[in-house]
Amino acid sequence: MPTLTSESLFKVRLFLEEGRSQDALAILQKTQPQEEEASYDVAYLRGWCFILNRRWDDAREALSPLLQEAYKEDPTQEPLPDRERLIMYLLRLGQVAAMLAHYDDARVHFALCLKMLHDRRIFLPLVRIRAHAFLAMTYLMKGLCSLALHHYEEALRLSEHYNEESELANIYYGLCATRQSLGDFIGAYEAGREALRIYLDERDELLQIRMYNLLASISAQLTDVEVADDYYAQSLRLAEERDRPVMIMLNYTGLAELRLQQKRLEEVTTYINKALAYARQVDDKNMAGSVYISIAKVVLAMAEETHEASPETAYARAIELFQEAEECLKDTQSYVALAELYGRWGEVLERTGQFRESINCWQSAYLMMKKTKVVEH
Repeated sequence: MPTLTSESLFKVRLFLEEGRSQDALAILQKTQPQEEEASYDVAYLRGWCFILNRRWDDAREALSPLLQEAYKEDPTQEPLPDRERLIMYLLRLGQVAAMLAHYDDARVHFALCLKMLHDRRIFLPLVRIRAHAFLAMTYLMKGLCSLALHHYEEALRLSEHYNEESELANIYYGLCATRQSLGDFIGAYEAGREALRIYLDERDELLQIRMYNLLASISAQLTDVEVADDYYAQSLRLAEERDRPVMIMLNYTGLAELRLQQKRLEEVTTYINKALAYARQVDDKNMAGSVYISIAKVVLAMAEETHEASPETAYARAIELFQEAEECLKDTQSYVALAELYGRWGEVLERTGQFRESINCWQSAYLMMKKTKVVEH
């Protein structure tokens, strides 16, 4: 069986966007992916094909292995008509797209899901709440924070209206991250504390890990370094106990940034090395890419902090880290991260006299920023 190339995947996606699901499925059935990572994309695209053809059992089989356990089952025990079932599977399809960092795809699926839910004959309140929350997440990942805030607040309003509490913690987590991005650190901290309270009540240690990490980051921005240190310690302890390598990596990265803020430079280097060791091993390339960018920023800031007379070594290392980040992010729709990557890379190249390469990076940063602003209605 021939292997599935990136060109074939592009052709499949084009067919799906044109509504030619049978042609797309024919390509997927005649080829096989070369790598495990590509197999996730194939499962997602197969699920998309099956949904367009109302092949529900096949769609469930394709998508379920990629979904979090909490979202594998329908939020209703009753058999659903085709229209409601389509809404359910669009929600699942969007979740898988988001997991694969295909945020534009995910946004389209969630928006269509909400559009169909406008039909007054359809009453699926939990699906509606989740669709708003997930759509908000895609806007946040595109840097469209005001739109993200609107949809998270709508998800919260609907939760209160329908007395539905199952998604409250995740909504507050999203509000926390969104308000942080908007610079409202006090509001972010309050939302994060509410999310943490619910996670603690539910004894959900996996979600406590990410919440402690986010609260640590916000506390550092509020210059409350002792509180930040404590949150990072709690997140790291739980992440190590539960063997969550991505969160261990993110905590080491956060601690490197915090130690830089405290001017404890020897510890900065220690945490940089620990974070990079995990970045080279984790499967989540989107998160690894963001870590490479963060560590490059720390390396450059350390050079400024120590007033190096010849910062070329720091520049060279930062460029290597930017190259690693590009390799991780190039096949994702993480346009905000890519825009920052190329912008900072361009700055370093300019400082080292590589002006032609610098211009290329600036152009790439501009293109990525344009993509963050594109919103289909």
